[in-house]
Amino acid sequence: VLAKGGHTGDAESEDAQVIDLLQMPDGSMASFTDARIYSRNTHGTGCTLSSAIATLLGHGQSVEHSVRLARQFVREGIWKAPDFGEGAGPLGHQAVRLKGEA
Repeated sequence: VLAKGGHTGDAESEDAQVIDLLQMPDGSMASFTDARIYSRNTHGTGCTLSSAIATLLGHGQSVEHSVRLARQFVREGIWKAPDFGEGAGPLGHQAVRLKGEA
């Protein structure tokens, strides 16, 4: 089970964190913490995260590593969002290039 998006401290503060918790079938836990990204371009983050995790699992990655890489992909998509329209804009999926890619 991946519980995503918890915030520590004041969500509006510059040092706000996003904490995701992963509980494995054997009861072990992993946590993933990053600085909160303030952006209106977050439409589809949950769908992108779950699709990326499923893709990485399909390529034989462990659950924990899949979550770690998928989170990185989503964060890069937020940073590289095209900033279209008004309201919650889409991620910049097309612009994401993770380390090690050509």
